[in-house]
Amino acid sequence: MKDPAVKGRPYLGALTGIRAIAAHMVFAHHLSGEMPFKLAHLYTGVGIFFVLSGFLITYHNYEAVVSGKFSVGKYFIRRFGRIYPAYLAVFLITAYIQIVPEQDDWTYWFMNLTLLKSWSNQYIYSGVGQSWTILVAAYFVVATLQPQWLNKRTSLAGVSVIEAPAGNL
Repeated sequence: MKDPAVKGRPYLGALTGIRAIAAHMVFAHHLSGEMPFKLAHLYTGVGIFFVLSGFLITYHNYEAVVSGKFSVGKYFIRRFGRIYPAYLAVFLITAYIQIVPEQDDWTYWFMNLTLLKSWSNQYIYSGVGQSWTILVAAYFVVATLQPQWLNKRTSLAGVSVIEAPAGNL
């Protein structure tokens, strides 16, 4: 089966499925904090999710990167358009429902509204706690897909390995 978004590349449904399992692992880990028992080590789903996401992003864009047709700017504009509206809605609802003392500080709003909270130990888990991963993922997209940093002879697997450390952040 071919991926309709990627001409000539087979669809990697199994990896998408493993990525979904990893996301559910993280969800279950957070949910277990409310239970009398803790589901240990399910947080490792974050690392699995990052590695597979990095591989799939690289896989889907590899030909464009190698040919020099990939634009990091256009990629981020499309990505921002998909992610930010939903993030903004969830953040504003969260800020309204879960009032915390940090909300009196303009830095809280700045770090959350600009998605720069992964730069701050104080605000990294504020607002929508898991959204720190958005900027971390963006770092690795730049590192793996920026054409001048990519050796055109590098294998697809070699490029995606750059993302492997993300799960350790």
